[in-house]
Amino acid sequence: MFWNVRRRSVNSPGSKQQGCCGNVPASLRRMIGAYYTTEDNFKSTLILNNKGPHQIVVTPILHGKSGETYKAPPVSVGGESSFEVDLNAIAESAGSKFRAGGIEFTYTGRLLEMGGGLRIVNAEKSLIFDEQFLEPGMKFSSPQLEAVFAIPVENTRVSVIVSNTTSQPLLIKGEAVFAGHNTPHPIPGVLKPYETQVVNLPVGQIKEVLPGAVSLNHNGEKGALMAMIHVQNSDKGYSESVNFHDPAQGKTNQWHGAGLRLGSVNNDVLRSVIAVRNIGKDTTTVAASVPYSLQNGKMGKVALPQLSLAPGEIKLFDASNSQLRQKEIATAGLEIEYKGSPGSVIASASSVSQSGNQVFALPLKDPQGGMSSTGGYPWFINGSSSTVVFIKNTTSEPQQFHLDVVYQGGRWGSNLKTLAPSQTMVFDIRKIRDAQEKGSEGNVIPSDVTVGHITWTLRGNRNKVLIGRAQTVDHVNGLVSTYECQCHCIGSFNTSRLSPGSVSGFPGDVAQFRAEERDSDCYGNPMSWYDVPVDMVTFRSENSSVATIDSSGAGTAVAEGTTNLHASWEIQYLSLDGGDACVPRHDTTDCSASCVVQAPSITITSVDFNHLEIHSQENATVTAQISADPGAAGKKITVNFYEASRTGTIIGYTGPSPSSTPVVLVSGNNPVAATINNSNASNNGTIKINVSVTSDIPASELRVNGSNPKESPSLALKPAN
Repeated sequence: MFWNVRRRSVNSPGSKQQGCCGNVPASLRRMIGAYYTTEDNFKSTLILNNKGPHQIVVTPILHGKSGETYKAPPVSVGGESSFEVDLNAIAESAGSKFRAGGIEFTYTGRLLEMGGGLRIVNAEKSLIFDEQFLEPGMKFSSPQLEAVFAIPVENTRVSVIVSNTTSQPLLIKGEAVFAGHNTPHPIPGVLKPYETQVVNLPVGQIKEVLPGAVSLNHNGEKGALMAMIHVQNSDKGYSESVNFHDPAQGKTNQWHGAGLRLGSVNNDVLRSVIAVRNIGKDTTTVAASVPYSLQNGKMGKVALPQLSLAPGEIKLFDASNSQLRQKEIATAGLEIEYKGSPGSVIASASSVSQSGNQVFALPLKDPQGGMSSTGGYPWFINGSSSTVVFIKNTTSEPQQFHLDVVYQGGRWGSNLKTLAPSQTMVFDIRKIRDAQEKGSEGNVIPSDVTVGHITWTLRGNRNKVLIGRAQTVDHVNGLVSTYECQCHCIGSFNTSRLSPGSVSGFPGDVAQFRAEERDSDCYGNPMSWYDVPVDMVTFRSENSSVATIDSSGAGTAVAEGTTNLHASWEIQYLSLDGGDACVPRHDTTDCSASCVVQAPSITITSVDFNHLEIHSQENATVTAQISADPGAAGKKITVNFYEASRTGTIIGYTGPSPSSTPVVLVSGNNPVAATINNSNASNNGTIKINVSVTSDIPASELRVNGSNPKESPSLALKPAN
């Protein structure tokens, strides 16, 4: 049997926290991208993603190729929502000098509270490029920028884009090199303030399918140079964005990628293209592996043949292992490890279909190079496109996280998820919505919702153990873009509860309780409730003689009374140390549920005769109806029948028979009957029968409500007819 749930509520929540950055004062901030264009039928879209709880006003700023500046009208983005800005429309208003160039935006808020991404699309030719915005110096803190890329499709154009983000002239010195070619292509030049240049590498050098690399140096301040590489073959619909890396930001000798695409798309077979370059001074060895999860939940890892790289050398990994073509693979990641100092090897990876039209770039991250194990992304479902989210464990130990899909009017929670070492997990927003999959609070994403915000955070004591990204995929049109913005820090404890919050029942009843936690993200947004694993929780009862609760959260009613059941566990919240560092602080939360245990009761609800008059030698049946609570089921009682009173002339009669009946109660109605025989022909009067219930069970364990005994109506005993 189960207790009755009276209500579900927050109990003893303790101190609510508002996120690490929730109370940080807002300040004017600048987010920078390298390049937008409206030329050659490209459409550029600025994707704004407000991770904070309140509306933020954003001012887009375009810089023409020659350095001209145009401030667009401000746009407002609501809390925990995304917004797309049509840069083609802004460029048209700005004039012909702004058909292409550098881009930035400003807002007043907290660090990375407003995320920004850029998408450049030529839908007719199935070409797409993307870029993530960051504050000056966050992406490139030193004057050295390095990129490596592959050219999996012949007759491909490679464009190196460089933008000066400052008001001072910038001197650039760089070169492009290709594997197997001894002659580098120089990329020298001076960039005027806010100027952008697009350097198209000579086609003659890159007709073959081979990898290449670009090295850049500049004489400006931190973050003065932004750079990207666009690789494309418009005849095949092949396009890819290649990011630069700053070797000075290397923290480990590893690269990790979340969401390596394997298999095929619409029968167009994918192959993994992984390029690496040694930018260090010594020969090094580079190893790569692909950890994967099958659809049945089993996991495996495929090691690729190791590479030896001389200083400056570029190579491609052999990713032709047949194990990577298993149809049962659900998700995969990529792990690269090299010998030498952090940052001395750079890498890039993508999955490219045989036709060249389907391209899935895989951003690679130094696992200790980001800000936190978090993510804040926009999501869209539009026509044949949909957003998926990949989250990867970069460590050798299990890690936990939880994710929210936010939409106008609600949010859907993933509950707490555990990633095995090296595992990648995927969330397909369209599938979750269309399947009406229930979230951690029992709700679903409405079927007509098409846009929103995604936030996820690590739950644990270690930071920088997970990486993630969002990818918007349109298989039909061969368009794929990535968005990968972090929050400043991981989520903090907000409040807790034990659910259900209040129960009532009878001794022996059992109820399952869940310890639940709600966290706030970095910017103070309360996230969805999730279940805390029982192995992290300590359960206790204030009065175990009334009710107990075991280590699994199963509560059992013992005896009549009232008590509280408690759950406690360790929590973590973060606060700033006065600078940009988040300091974890640990505490214990305690929440409770009230329990009312009632002694089960029975009631003699009625005593009736089947006949109200009988003559000599006739019988009447008296029936008592005994109503029993569910908690009384199985208990033994005795039902007694005896004369209560008589009137007139009653010489004698037989019964009630039986005078006592043992009964094993069932929940609900328990009918018990006895027979009376008018055995004397001289009777001419009436009798009434009492029905009583007796039991050896203490009153604290079984209570009799109402009248006991309960009297019957009058039965007339008449002479013979």
